[in-house]
Amino acid sequence: MSLIIENLSYTYMPGTPYATQALDQVNLTIKKKEIVGLIGPTGSGKSTLIQHLNGLLKPTSGQIQIDGLILNEAKGEQMRQLRQKVGLVFQFPEEQLFEETVFDDVAFGPRNMGTSEEKIASRVRWALEAVGLNYEEIYRRSPFNLSGGQMRRVAIAGVLAMRPQILILDEPTAGLDPQGRDSLLNQIRYLWRKLSLTVIVVSHHLDELARLANRLIVMHQGKIILDAPPAQVFEQAEILRQIGLGVPLLTDLLSRLQEKGWPVSLAAVTEKEAARQIAEYWLSKQAESA
Repeated sequence: MSLIIENLSYTYMPGTPYATQALDQVNLTIKKKEIVGLIGPTGSGKSTLIQHLNGLLKPTSGQIQIDGLILNEAKGEQMRQLRQKVGLVFQFPEEQLFEETVFDDVAFGPRNMGTSEEKIASRVRWALEAVGLNYEEIYRRSPFNLSGGQMRRVAIAGVLAMRPQILILDEPTAGLDPQGRDSLLNQIRYLWRKLSLTVIVVSHHLDELARLANRLIVMHQGKIILDAPPAQVFEQAEILRQIGLGVPLLTDLLSRLQEKGWPVSLAAVTEKEAARQIAEYWLSKQAESA
């Protein structure tokens, strides 16, 4: 399922003294089965952009196409179907859990769609297992008696139970400990591969997106300023610093080595790549001095 954004602009409180332009002529195409990281400083327009992708906000100007259908013109049943195809998981989604059992929380969306109870049972089991939870152990429990990481997964399962083709996650690791963050990021990448989803992940953490996404989109002041694979984005370290994002620790290390004359590239996005560059140069220097 392709997603095409054309000349998208959005202004909060238009026509008032408090009017604020959050998006400014955004153009973007995301292809089927991509896993994309969306990053930018606070106020850059990230959250406003993703709220347009399932119709929560309507553009001030421009349009959004999903599989050839113009989202901002869709109404009634057509809008309902489009929203089923685009699953949006908000930041701290566990705060939206409200049913007495995990089963009922995950089943809430499909029930609202009019899905039969027989199919709902199958979907709930599938969705919980897809996010790495044991159905038999958890489906009768209260979601409020789970760990933070488990609650986050239940909330994601509730969106997956709708069988979306595009999954959007807003700061999915916010508030989790390092182990919980790593586990959830691995689960997201697993879901992307297993379910052939198109995945868009919003985050403030370049380090996380470097390991997760195969494409990074950097926003600043309502515009897209960088759109490339992680390695190419990190080569623009000075731009990232100028907009207040900073750079991943690996990029910072390699940048400092560059300043000292080491012939290393900022394109490394994993510890293994960085270690290889450093080792190759170090061994070459040792060979020269032998």
